[in-house]
Amino acid sequence: MKNEFKRILYIFLSLCIILTVALFISWVADGGEGPETSTELSENNAISNDESNAASEAFAEQSENSGEQSEISQDEISQNISSEESADDISAEISEEHNIADGFPVNYIERNVTAGYVAVYNVTDGKYIYGKNENEKCYPASLTKLVTALLAVKYISQDDIITVGNEITRIGKGSSTAYLIVGYRMKLEVLLDAMMLPSGNDAAYVAAVTIGRKVLENDNATIDEALDCFYATANEYVRSIGCVNTNIACPDGYHDNNHYSTAWDYVLISREALKDSLIAKVVKKKIAYDTLADGTQVSYTNGNQLLFETNYVTGLKTGTTNEAGYCIAASAEYNGVELIVIVMKSTSAAARYSDAQKLISASYGWFES
Repeated sequence: MKNEFKRILYIFLSLCIILTVALFISWVADGGEGPETSTELSENNAISNDESNAASEAFAEQSENSGEQSEISQDEISQNISSEESADDISAEISEEHNIADGFPVNYIERNVTAGYVAVYNVTDGKYIYGKNENEKCYPASLTKLVTALLAVKYISQDDIITVGNEITRIGKGSSTAYLIVGYRMKLEVLLDAMMLPSGNDAAYVAAVTIGRKVLENDNATIDEALDCFYATANEYVRSIGCVNTNIACPDGYHDNNHYSTAWDYVLISREALKDSLIAKVVKKKIAYDTLADGTQVSYTNGNQLLFETNYVTGLKTGTTNEAGYCIAASAEYNGVELIVIVMKSTSAAARYSDAQKLISASYGWFES
């Protein structure tokens, strides 16, 4: 019995020695590295070049086999990333630190300006001048039409003939209108005149539906399909120019709790509008005398009273709703220096113009303490 036990013990020890030698040989062959989990391999970059290349090839083959839809999705992702990077770059380019300009009479402005939200920007020098609650959410009312105009010139040719459709029935109760009629046919500049001068909400809807169908490349898209496309396109666009606190939920600015912006974002929007020669031409008009495609004569008077009261204001747009108060995006030029002044939620129409004029005067140094 004792001899049998010794024989079993001998066999067991022999096996242990053989196994130990085998493990040692394997460890040496692996270069002295112990086993790792896949997570540790990833963190320590321990995958060999051959394995990495094989994985890349497998991924490429899988992507190829996934078809056109995967390629479109990847393009959309790339575009979104580029759009976000572009927005951040632009925002950094013209916002920097919001430090009030040297010599700007803050005390005078705080005593005399009624608006709840203000932003003043020197376009010529690319410098922030002054702001009050400029990054706080507020409602833009018909300043929204600047966004609609920017998309209109981007997607609609100046030679296109635009036909007014049933989309004009979508305007809200009590809307300002350009008195468009279904079947009217006009070129882009006439449509912009109708939208920007008398602040026609009907014209804004015509523009939005036309833009949506252009983007969809489908002239037969329904009004709802075209408007949904317009909203998506508008929000992508404002993000691309640096607006990070804006959401577009209508083309005209009629109140919607989900349609909002900030005074600073409207500096960015106004800045882009002034770059476009057609928009800059339209918002400067006091009165427009236009001809429809069938020869009918129409005229529109600009609601921006500063154009009639001063010789230095060059645009851009007014807006009013109960929730937004009285708003104006005003551009001015004097002695080679161009300004953008955004006034939102003033207490009255008169106060809106007075606030804008005081801010312009203070920026150019024409103020009394």
